[in-house]
Amino acid sequence: MYSGDIRENITMYLISIILWKTQKGKGVVVAFLGQFRLLNLKINIMEKFKLDIYEKEIGRTFPKIEALDINDKNEALKKICKHIGLPKDNVDLFIELENKLPNIDFNEEFTFDIKLIFKEFSFEETGDILIIWDIDNIDKVDTKALLDNWNYIWYGSSDDAIILYQKEQNKLLLITHYGRIFYSK
Repeated sequence: MYSGDIRENITMYLISIILWKTQKGKGVVVAFLGQFRLLNLKINIMEKFKLDIYEKEIGRTFPKIEALDINDKNEALKKICKHIGLPKDNVDLFIELENKLPNIDFNEEFTFDIKLIFKEFSFEETGDILIIWDIDNIDKVDTKALLDNWNYIWYGSSDDAIILYQKEQNKLLLITHYGRIFYSK
C-alpha cells in the first residue's frame, strides 16, 4: 500500500496534466495514459481512514487487497454491464442497477453480517471478489479477507452503497446503507 504522500503527489500530477491538457490539446492525454499504463500504478481505493483503523486495531496492513488497473477495471465493468443488460458506456452504474435488479429489504443490522448475506445469495466464500466503490474505483480482495474483515470495509453510516462482484460466478450484490440489497440472478 502506498502512503498518503504518494497519493497526494499522484493527485497533483493528475491535476497538472489536466491543466496542461486544457492549454495544449488532446495529445497530452494520450501521452499521460501511456505513461500511466507504463507505471501501472495500483493504489488501494478503500478509504484511508478504514485502512488506518484496521491497522491500528489489528496491528498489520489490510490483507490481500489491491486496486484494479484501468484495463482490468474496464473489463470488469463491461462484463457486469453485459450480464445485467446495460449499455457498456453506462456512467451511473449504481442507479441503473437499482432500477434493473430485483431486491430484498432487510433491516440495517443484516447488512453488517456479510456471511449471512453470502449464504442468502449463494455466493462462494473462496477466490477473489471485486469491491466497486464507484464506477472509477474498484478493488480486488480475497473473499475470505472480505468475510473476516467486513466491519472494516462496510460502514453503513458513511457508505451509501457498495457493489460486490464475483467474476467467476458472474454474480453481484448492491448493498445499500438503508437495508436494501439488489442482486443478480
